[in-house]
Amino acid sequence: MDDRNIILRCYAYRAGSTYKGECVDLDLLVERDTLPDAVRALSDAVVGYVDAAHEQGWLDQLVPRRSPLSRRLKYRWMTLLPRVRRLIGELVETDRIVSFSDGRVSVA
Repeated sequence: MDDRNIILRCYAYRAGSTYKGECVDLDLLVERDTLPDAVRALSDAVVGYVDAAHEQGWLDQLVPRRSPLSRRLKYRWMTLLPRVRRLIGELVETDRIVSFSDGRVSVA
């Protein structure tokens, strides 16, 4: 494989009674019964995809291969939520008052 370094955005989440693992930069999605199984299956899928693209000489054409916009937006939403929760927690810990009005956030 060539010496390129590529950052691939991947995540896993619970979906009902199963877990899904998704790579939004390769348009790969797996579903398994447990979180570790989903992470492992996604890792295997990513490695297999990149290896196959390289072996066929299509690496530049197939990496990255973006997911549909709706799935990329879901990734952004899922990765934004923990940051928002952490920020709100920090504001509460410092006794700041957070108010929401007309879609705006105020901190006092």
